Amino acid sequence: MRIIILGSGMYVTGRNGTGTGTILSSLAQSSKAMDIEEVLVVSKSKSSEAQVVEAMYRINTKLKSNLSVRFALLEDDFEKQLQK
Repeated sequence: MRIIILGSGMYVTGRNGTGTGTILSSLAQSSKAMDIEEVLVVSKSKSSEAQVVEAMYRINTKLKSNLSVRFALLEDDFEKQLQK
């Protein structure tokens, strides 16, 4: 299964000391019982990439999981094309 997450805020990554978040930690736990090939997190903020990488490391370490997560930046050009 391949999953796309739109957004990378507190519920996804557990930012600013709020813990592990809900979304990525739930997927990491679920990946132990089901085949999750990859998760793609899409965000409009380039700075979110480092937060997603850090969150996945923290979550995988804490839950002893091995969830693969990629990050994609939603560019303004792409967003403009979607609005057409």
